[in-house]
Amino acid sequence: MDDSMLIAQFLDGLDYGRVEVCITGVTCSESLYWTDRHFHQGFAWREGNASFGAPDAYGTIQVHIRRGVNAPLRADTIRAIRVPFTIPASGAIEVTCGWGRPDSPPSYPIPAGEYALHYSIGHDPTLETAEDRAAYLRGFWCDLIFVPAEATTPAVIKADDLLSPKYPLLMHAEPIP
Repeated sequence: MDDSMLIAQFLDGLDYGRVEVCITGVTCSESLYWTDRHFHQGFAWREGNASFGAPDAYGTIQVHIRRGVNAPLRADTIRAIRVPFTIPASGAIEVTCGWGRPDSPPSYPIPAGEYALHYSIGHDPTLETAEDRAAYLRGFWCDLIFVPAEATTPAVIKADDLLSPKYPLLMHAEPIP
């Protein structure tokens, strides 16, 4: 049963296959540099900034941001990852889907605290136009669920064929200079 509260949802263009979550006014100016190991585990992370890889580099993506006591996977999930995420007293995040960060992106309120941030993604053919299919662009849904948690062990919960994580997972990424 999904008891999560929907904070926001939006439709966006997936660019460079990334869904990035950051702390408004603190870490959002820092896109993360991905090493080969980051690509194999499906995410790059540093305190206040998480960047998740999508199965394709381009397409359309419907993002849902939620807060709940658990993070159930949808039946059509193809990739799922969990990382720790701390929300400071300012309590707001930004979410972008690639390099095209707008000048004034919206912020989404999340209460301050320690969380397990659950990222899951799946294919959604209803988001594809005939032109998309002709260009081999696919549609995706993405759930970002913040679950209050004192201590979170990062994990690849569900991997597709593009992932081959090595444990322990790499929990440091440098910002792109």
